[in-house]
Amino acid sequence: MRKSLWERIKKENEVLDPCMGQKFMMANGQESRAIGKINLLVHLHDTHLVVNIYILDDTQLYMPLLLGLDFLCAGQVMLKPYLGKYILQGGKEYKFIQKAGNSLQWGEQGSQVNFYYAVQESMSQPVLCPLLSLQPEIVRPMLEKWPSVWTEHRGKTDMALHEILTTDEVPVRQRSYRVSPQKQAIVMEHVRKMLEEGVIEPSSSAWASPAVLVPKKDGTFRFCVDYRKVNAKTHHDAYPMPLVHEILESLQGAQVFSSLDLQSGYWQVAMDRGSKKKTAVITPQGLFQFKVMPFGLRNAGATFQRLMENVLGELKGTVCFVYIDDVIVFSQTSEQHLRDLEAVFQRLHVANLTLNVKIYSPPGRYHCPVE
Repeated sequence: MRKSLWERIKKENEVLDPCMGQKFMMANGQESRAIGKINLLVHLHDTHLVVNIYILDDTQLYMPLLLGLDFLCAGQVMLKPYLGKYILQGGKEYKFIQKAGNSLQWGEQGSQVNFYYAVQESMSQPVLCPLLSLQPEIVRPMLEKWPSVWTEHRGKTDMALHEILTTDEVPVRQRSYRVSPQKQAIVMEHVRKMLEEGVIEPSSSAWASPAVLVPKKDGTFRFCVDYRKVNAKTHHDAYPMPLVHEILESLQGAQVFSSLDLQSGYWQVAMDRGSKKKTAVITPQGLFQFKVMPFGLRNAGATFQRLMENVLGELKGTVCFVYIDDVIVFSQTSEQHLRDLEAVFQRLHVANLTLNVKIYSPPGRYHCPVE
């Protein structure tokens, strides 16, 4: 909490409790030191909790008040950022505006709640940089032990197939969207590469969805398919996706992390033979269908999440968590982290899944909140 806010709400003659120079690592990587703390009754809609609030100088914190992980856990607040909602005890839902930026920026007008992440630092531990890589000579032999996982060749698992179950078998057939000659050339190049890599194959399907090009930040285009009409008649797969508060709870006490990204993860899952026809995409070069699971299908995320949780088994929640094709491995020590990484690699090897070498984040040391 900002000092100026505390001064407005404090009782007469109330003084701050000492906090022994408590430090915080803010979301923008800067260190802040608390000047005191108080016990405060916080009201958030129908939730009322007494929590420890640390007071910071106004120059260190522009947000009037930040409620952290301890409040979210104690209040059983469930975050659903992908829906723009948060759920309180009793199941009541409220909307929030997820503000991009760091904790030193003021929230937009009209936002009810903005969510940021600040890491509490213990005075008994040194303040560390956001990323302190383990020594390469220690990590490299372990990575080289698993060439089947660290390869430029995309994996193909036999542990899952993606099936499209529709309300009826009446084909969805659309025309190709009109695009400029320049974009037609880009589409044709994507088609050529996907044919070469075995991602798609020529099709005689009665189904057809149009190809679209989505611009990326680097100025290039991502090849996508507009499956909205196919999705509208696809039965929903209710497999649960991970919740943010569950992921945060699993990280308590961890200090060393690695981020793993599967290489074109969806494309490592084959399409069910009877469902290939429903993936057909119309392009300037003709009609093609996917041999592997394409992006944009209604239940693709659920299929991949189910696959990854089956692959990782009991490792999920104990040494790693997974959100679709991203795997975060977490440990309390560097030595344990190497063992945990190897356990994850072994599971991926058995499933014939491969990782993206180019964007692998090496082990880094952070401080996470502890109970």
